[in-house]
Amino acid sequence: MSTGTRWALPLSMGIFALCLLSFFGHEAHRLGTLLTHGSDDLGYYQFLPGLFIDHDLRGMPWVHILDDGSRLSLFTIGVSLLQLPFFLVAHAACLLGLATPDAFSWPYAVARGMAGAFYAAMGCWFLLHALKPRFGNIASLAAVLLLFGCTNLYYYASMEPGMSHVYSFFLFAALFATTLRMLEAPSPKRLFLLMVIATMIVLVRPANVIALLVPMLWRHRSKGREGASALVSALPEGLRRGRCGVRRAGAAAVGLLEDDHRQLVRLHLR
Repeated sequence: MSTGTRWALPLSMGIFALCLLSFFGHEAHRLGTLLTHGSDDLGYYQFLPGLFIDHDLRGMPWVHILDDGSRLSLFTIGVSLLQLPFFLVAHAACLLGLATPDAFSWPYAVARGMAGAFYAAMGCWFLLHALKPRFGNIASLAAVLLLFGCTNLYYYASMEPGMSHVYSFFLFAALFATTLRMLEAPSPKRLFLLMVIATMIVLVRPANVIALLVPMLWRHRSKGREGASALVSALPEGLRRGRCGVRRAGAAAVGLLEDDHRQLVRLHLR
């Protein structure tokens, strides 16, 4: 086992433990009320209590009332989807009598803290594995540690795990790693995984759609010769011949999604 691979798991576990301990150190005194205060983090979270507690997504608070009376959520569902496994564990524990199963008692707050710590750790794990073959063990490990400790990643993973930042980081790291693996060995399975990651990136924060240019435009070189992009290399031969059209269509789709996001922002500001 190489040095980089050997250190990936301990590094991820250490980051998870540090983020979780920092979360408890910062929020332990108000775990019972943590999820009842906030702004955007409650907007991202509102889908889970709406679905599992109220059983009605039409009553969510963070919405825009349209002219016909219907409600448009001001937030996308991606963060809630990534928090869902942790929420379900907390909800099951509450149903067994640990606390009130209302989606806002202390086990749900702990679940949010664990989600932030987990996705920060997994994002660092993906990034380390992606960097190591290209930059070596020491440089890759240093880059991941500097990224975690010298940017706001640590803060959002431990102090604001309800915001979209740490989830976006995890998905960007997964997109980067999967794109490189696609270049090395294209396959329909990796293409499907890339599509799932891309979908989640947009669902977490629509403005992040710009990141999808990475698999569409990233090209590899082999023995001085330029190869196809990660997306094109996984396509069937018939479609691969029209790869320029695929890239243009992909860029157009990114532009349309960006335009839709601007329309939602305007609607939010009205």
